[in-house]
Amino acid sequence: MEAPRRLVQGFFSDSLTPELARQLRPADIVDVDSDIYISAYQALDWVFTHKLARRGTLIVYDDFMDYTCAPKLNAADFRGVDFKAAVRMMNIGTYGGGRNTSFGKLYAAKGAAIRAGRFPGIFEGGEPKAHREMAEKHGVRFQCVAGACAFPSTYAGCDPHRAFGAIFLVVGFDRSRASHGVSMTEKERSIWRQQNQACKFVSQSRFTLTDDIRDGETGRELIAATIADRKPRGKGRGKGRAWRKPADIGQTVLRLLLLLLLLLAAALPLLLLLLVVA
Repeated sequence: MEAPRRLVQGFFSDSLTPELARQLRPADIVDVDSDIYISAYQALDWVFTHKLARRGTLIVYDDFMDYTCAPKLNAADFRGVDFKAAVRMMNIGTYGGGRNTSFGKLYAAKGAAIRAGRFPGIFEGGEPKAHREMAEKHGVRFQCVAGACAFPSTYAGCDPHRAFGAIFLVVGFDRSRASHGVSMTEKERSIWRQQNQACKFVSQSRFTLTDDIRDGETGRELIAATIADRKPRGKGRGKGRAWRKPADIGQTVLRLLLLLLLLLAAALPLLLLLLVVA
């Protein structure tokens, strides 16, 4: 008989408690789909602290390459840019704009960063950073079994390492032999970024920030603009963020159209097969 399933509501920092861990048995599969570093760290640390992962457990990351596929922008790229517009771009993605607008300036800066190969290292942020820290903190030996933790042998056919995510096997616990299991080199990762469609989509729509932004005045300006963007404004509009302006709506519609095109492209082989069968 299968164990009952239930959803636990709340942020990981609040909902992943020792009491909850005592109600669970060791996991066969742990699926991490948090994207950002702090959430992945909190979830994984809870799993390994309470021994919910054991030898043979699979750790699955949905967006393992999300952070390292987004080009880096530095403080100089934000000169003359409206920080409110920058925050909106960080929320909905960068999809072009007029040359002299904030959207256009950041889009051009992002393109220059891509051409210069200015990307974050694999362990600088996101799920990979949390993954490596779990190996070090809990003495875990990981083995890459699928996804972008190893370089694919071919792009012409089927290869388990062409995927955007990553799957690791917990092969043991030994602090003297702890290993994150990632074997893809930075040179191979540079090639992979140019070949993987999901990575190219992230590169075209998102960006990350260099240390000089996070630690400087530009970072403080972005934080202030982000906080202001989250505050409710106006009456009769409910809780949360204010209604989007027309420019924001246009960017959102464009993003939805791009997503629709990707879904249609993915479904095309199945439609052709159905037509042949019919």
